[in-house]
Amino acid sequence: MESKETAGPPQCESCGRPTPPQGAHPLALIRHRRGWTYQRTAELIALQVSRMNLGIMSTERQKIWRWEHRGRVPEPAAQVALASLLGVDSETVQREGWPGWLRTVPGPGGRGAQAVRS
Repeated sequence: MESKETAGPPQCESCGRPTPPQGAHPLALIRHRRGWTYQRTAELIALQVSRMNLGIMSTERQKIWRWEHRGRVPEPAAQVALASLLGVDSETVQREGWPGWLRTVPGPGGRGAQAVRS
């Protein structure tokens, strides 16, 4: 008797994790290519918000999930901090809006050369 294998989501050739589906939110693609979980993304942004003296941001992973899946728009401080982490200037963030500016990210998930993992 032959065993039937269930086909799951396609696996990323470089990391072995499931690849985000076609049409996934740009942040999901960036997170995947950098190896960031929802929790790690929230922590990195909160730390950057603090470093940049932009206020205080919670480190709840659900916040990032809502940005990607519920159409929530991150507060301006979170966007500026994330943009800083990703090498995008604040003028681009303002001009392109959410989530358009994520498509300008140099490196993984964006248009440029490969970026360093944080």
